[in-house]
Amino acid sequence: MSWTTINRNFMKHIYSCEFSDKEMLLSFINANGFSKMTGYETECNVKNVLTKGGYTDFYHSLGTKPPFLDHSQFFKNVNTGVCCLTYNTYENIEKVRNALTEWSIKNNLEFEVYAPENSWYYPNKTCFVVIHLPDVQIRLK
Repeated sequence: MSWTTINRNFMKHIYSCEFSDKEMLLSFINANGFSKMTGYETECNVKNVLTKGGYTDFYHSLGTKPPFLDHSQFFKNVNTGVCCLTYNTYENIEKVRNALTEWSIKNNLEFEVYAPENSWYYPNKTCFVVIHLPDVQIRLK
């Protein structure tokens, strides 16, 4: 895994940016002080990445992939160490919430699922999901 610095050129690391609301994404990044991002790898243990801020030696043969994962990135605030996993799914919002409830309990993580109008990737067509450690607040904007 390698973290990409969020700067004026970072959008080239976000897939299908032509369908994205870049201002909405930048608002999310700025609200949380994120300065690094990376893609999600299916073998990674999500909780360990969120706890330790990166991949070290904690690959899991089955991974801990959240349900309906699509268009995903980890974001990190290097000053505070706060990380989150985000993704944008085309699936129905209630179906996503129901599946994530069970998944998050099993993995001892928390999540928010935002309505399609709050999704920066394909706004009004995808739900925006944020997964984070308990007691960590991630702001939408």
